[in-house]
Amino acid sequence: MKFPALLISILALAFLSCQQKDKKEPATGRQDDFLWQWIDSTLNPGDDFFKYATGDWMKNNPIPESEKRWGIANLIYNENYEKLVSICNDAASEKSAKPGSNAQKIGDFWTTAMDTLKIEKQGVLPLQNIFEQIDAIKDKQGVLDMIADLQKFTSDPLFYIAIYQDEMNSEKVAVHLYQGGIGLPDRDYYFKTDSRTPLNSSLVPVPGPIPIALKALVSISSAT
Repeated sequence: MKFPALLISILALAFLSCQQKDKKEPATGRQDDFLWQWIDSTLNPGDDFFKYATGDWMKNNPIPESEKRWGIANLIYNENYEKLVSICNDAASEKSAKPGSNAQKIGDFWTTAMDTLKIEKQGVLPLQNIFEQIDAIKDKQGVLDMIADLQKFTSDPLFYIAIYQDEMNSEKVAVHLYQGGIGLPDRDYYFKTDSRTPLNSSLVPVPGPIPIALKALVSISSAT
């Protein structure tokens, strides 16, 4: 009969130990968890949980005049942006970077992208090869081939593909497909004549396949 008594004693000690541990953990957790810093403990969470959970954040982080919204995500984004700019500037200024190294690639890419005078001088010339490929399309297969080719380096024609955590199982990484577009405004942009839609008065004729494509799209819209 000693065994049950001993078991009960062990369980009682374990229970008391857990109670003591629970009493200590919240204080330590609150000190380590940055979200606890923004709780407004003067409010009752049952009355307004949002203000209770974010009250101190809103008091100490008013929305800047230059922004339409503001949150912790903005601070994270800005911090990452500043770090990326610093990495790019450091790489661009490193004249002795080893050919083929990340520093050389990042530095060349950044220098090229920031040379606005050269970009303005070249205009759309670097894209001429793509325009010629588009102009050479003769059938549906040619359109599909062009879309597949453009997906390698441009802004998601017709569909957008991304790879990140599965919404139903965060332990898995899944491929996600979303609706894309053609990179042009909607139909009203080309047909409205009000002062907020200045296309008809500001559009400058440009040689090449771009205006041809625009005319084709307008024709399709008019027919439908």
